[in-house]
Amino acid sequence: MPKKKLKRAKEVAVSTVEGAEAGSALLSPLGPIGSLGGGLLGGLAGFVLADGERITPIDMIAIPAFEYGQVRSGQDPTFMIYIKEGEMIAPVVKTDFMEATEEVMPTTNTRTKKRKLSKWNRYVKNKKNHIRFKNGKLNLEAMAKKGGFGKKKGRKK
Repeated sequence: MPKKKLKRAKEVAVSTVEGAEAGSALLSPLGPIGSLGGGLLGGLAGFVLADGERITPIDMIAIPAFEYGQVRSGQDPTFMIYIKEGEMIAPVVKTDFMEATEEVMPTTNTRTKKRKLSKWNRYVKNKKNHIRFKNGKLNLEAMAKKGGFGKKKGRKK
């Protein structure tokens, strides 16, 4: 599973668990059944409120929410938006829940380490090592011979 999908699944799971805990705590004065019902309702609310990007699994058509009843009764919506499979849908404005979680859990910027260049890449990058043809292109074979990057011993030709 890709890291983004795994991270998204973890976020949804955390939101669901937090909602279940809050719902259970709110309805616990009603006894064990109230606590169980609150946990179920809170978990469902946490799952639904897990704001963030969504990737559409299939082609979809979006319509304005207030026209849903009209569509069910047979009328056409004023406009429709076609969403292709694999497109990402993200919230435009941050919701209260998203702002609250940012205040509680500040994001840390983690830089990815820059990959170390190989000996050959470092050699080619250095301008004083360049050997060019008359037309201006790099003569990589001559550069490899001069820099000691010829064929390895023991390899088949």
